[in-house]
Amino acid sequence: MSDFGKISQETIDLVKGQMDMSKAITTATGLVGYNLEAPAKQLVPFLSPLRNRIPRVTSKTGTAVHWKVITAVASAMRASATEGTRGNSVTTTLEDKLASFKTIGLQDSVTFESLAAGRNFQDVKATAVTNLLLRLMTEEEKLILFGNTTTAISTPTAISTSVQTTGGSLGSLGATSYQVGVVALTGLGVNRNVPTVAQVGGTFDLNDGFTLSFGASVAFTSAAATGTIYASVTPVYGALGYAWFLSPAAATTTASATYQITTTTNRVTLVSSVGGGTTIASVTAAGETTQDTYAYDGIFAQCYASGSGAYIKDLSGQKLTKDNGGISEIDEALLSIFNTWKISPTRILCGAGVQKNITKGIVAGYGAPTLFVNNSEKNSITGNYLAQTYINSVYGGTPIEISTHPWIPAGCLIGMTDTIPFPNANIPNVLEIENGYDYVSLEYAVVNPKYEFETRCYGALKNYFPGGMFIISNIGDGIQ
Repeated sequence: MSDFGKISQETIDLVKGQMDMSKAITTATGLVGYNLEAPAKQLVPFLSPLRNRIPRVTSKTGTAVHWKVITAVASAMRASATEGTRGNSVTTTLEDKLASFKTIGLQDSVTFESLAAGRNFQDVKATAVTNLLLRLMTEEEKLILFGNTTTAISTPTAISTSVQTTGGSLGSLGATSYQVGVVALTGLGVNRNVPTVAQVGGTFDLNDGFTLSFGASVAFTSAAATGTIYASVTPVYGALGYAWFLSPAAATTTASATYQITTTTNRVTLVSSVGGGTTIASVTAAGETTQDTYAYDGIFAQCYASGSGAYIKDLSGQKLTKDNGGISEIDEALLSIFNTWKISPTRILCGAGVQKNITKGIVAGYGAPTLFVNNSEKNSITGNYLAQTYINSVYGGTPIEISTHPWIPAGCLIGMTDTIPFPNANIPNVLEIENGYDYVSLEYAVVNPKYEFETRCYGALKNYFPGGMFIISNIGDGIQ
């Protein structure tokens, strides 16, 4: 008898048991390592190009910095004189300037447990401290642009509305009456309320940067099942955006109106009504917040201030205008600055899309460009254009740098001057941050099982020459 025949049934059953795949060790059992890449990837736009560029100096003493400005050395009479007699006198005009120091700071904390859990993966505390500094720099960038301690912007008034119920591409607004409300936003307000498309349950940020609201009723004129509301408001001086609210007009006020959309012009098209989000009542209860006494005046506030000398233009939602290879509105600003101050701005900072629209206007103004095919690269061509320099034709062809700024709202641009070509100007830097103390990192006493720390600084923005700047806002998308 063969050896195989001598294997007992018991042996066969044991072998079968060992071959049971349900008991095999595979990757599915979970007995595997965890391939975690260190450190954590970070996708946060910490962007502060102006802050990084503006010189910073330490204050000598005090809670503010003061300076005097000679704004005119003029004569009301001619300079010609007769022999042996004195010439006519000149009059010197001086102004006192002041920038009060303000404190900005943010804090964070790291628990003991998070430090232990992150050991051998990432230094949690070091990461938190670094990110806190980057976040404060980013918020300082916004204050440099949009801080406003001096003057609150006005409440919007006089909403105009019209309704389309037939023809074209209509929205889903039914045949009923609606109430429209709006609040005007500063640059800070726009950056905190950025949804430019209507969103169900939209949340309006009540932190700062908005005026109180104003409402107006609009009634559909037919029983159509669909319709569109077109609304606009008289432009508010100093506003860089508008937040719109809508509710059925069963209510007699706009209190129940819910947040719909934010625009960077004073116009809006509403094709549907979304609800469930922030109401006008809660905005009103929060109070007007365009003025922040704890912040310093930023570049925009200093330019909008009475007597600043800056060139201000609100396009009321109209598009930029192409003109012989340039942009009419920019050329008008440059001409005004030349006529007043005999200088040229050195750079233009744009909101999203504005630089592209400037490019469209320049290309369209010169006519369609010729495209050349590169046969050595398989008939490839390069698409698109971008205007990165603008020639000041009224100031000897001086080039002006153009760039998009991450925090300037769409529909806005600002021209800035970095140098003053005047004799004895005594201004090495047109913009300067003066600090009582610059960034410091403070770690507070441990009173709970966590480390608490803060980054802060104490200073002010000095803008020695707002008259050399210009702001064009409320720009509609596109070119005409």
